[in-house]
Amino acid sequence: MAAHGTDRAGPRVSPRGDEDGPAAGGGSRRVPAGGFRMIAAMPNGEPDSDLRTRPSASGPPPRPADPQTEARVRRARRTAIAGLTVGLVPCCPPAGFAGSMLGLLVLLRDRDRILPRPVRRLAIAAVLVGAIGSMLNAMVLERGLAEVAKRQEADIRDRVAAVFDRAGAGWPAPALETFAAGRDRPGAADLEVFVDEVERRFGAYRGLRIVASGSGGTTMRPTREAAVRFEFERDEVLGSLTLIATPALPLPRLSLWSITVEPGAGEVLRLGPPPDRRGTEGAEADRSEATPSGRDPTAEP
Repeated sequence: MAAHGTDRAGPRVSPRGDEDGPAAGGGSRRVPAGGFRMIAAMPNGEPDSDLRTRPSASGPPPRPADPQTEARVRRARRTAIAGLTVGLVPCCPPAGFAGSMLGLLVLLRDRDRILPRPVRRLAIAAVLVGAIGSMLNAMVLERGLAEVAKRQEADIRDRVAAVFDRAGAGWPAPALETFAAGRDRPGAADLEVFVDEVERRFGAYRGLRIVASGSGGTTMRPTREAAVRFEFERDEVLGSLTLIATPALPLPRLSLWSITVEPGAGEVLRLGPPPDRRGTEGAEADRSEATPSGRDPTAEP
């Protein structure tokens, strides 16, 4: 059919390099040798220029703009960015966990996979960064707490050693300063009686090992209890320490409240106020518990 004087038989394909039929103006088109060439003739004889810009028939058509979908994408993007930011918070394992949960929430809500790929990548990054950050923060926090406990144990050993260090300069003043300030702080006479009795029974002080420890007291007056094993020149004896924690930077300051040595058979040697006076101020403490049954340790049994 030649409606406009031009053959509209459709695309012509020639495997050879000969003529491909008449073109506009009576000319001829040639196809390069060794290949095929498809030409769609237009009414004026020109090739169809829309072939390269025409969308593929196999691809999905573009979705129209939907205000609800755009708002959902914006919310998901903000949530993913918030999860990624929270997951980067250092020294806080719960922050990493929260960041992972925010990223996972974005992925779980996108069951119809309507979110753009960059938003989904942000959510995946939030999950991974939060999980890795949570594990690293937990490791750092554990090491930090172990270092704090180590320093506090060293401080406790130094304070107890000062109590028994009679050869130290200015003793007993440095030993008394290791106790918490207040009316319940033991006096110089109490300290000498306690140290004399302990050294008479077990010999010179060598050190101690902390067997177990725990926290107690009140919010305004926190305490720390420690079960210890005293090492003396002639024997090892069980005992306990009670300490008062005073807020300070970078670590709380620990002060002795009482020292208890338990030789056995229900016998107790105590330096400091009795347990029922722990954390109180005011009345004088009963110092008779510094020796068994309140007797004079210098007296012969």
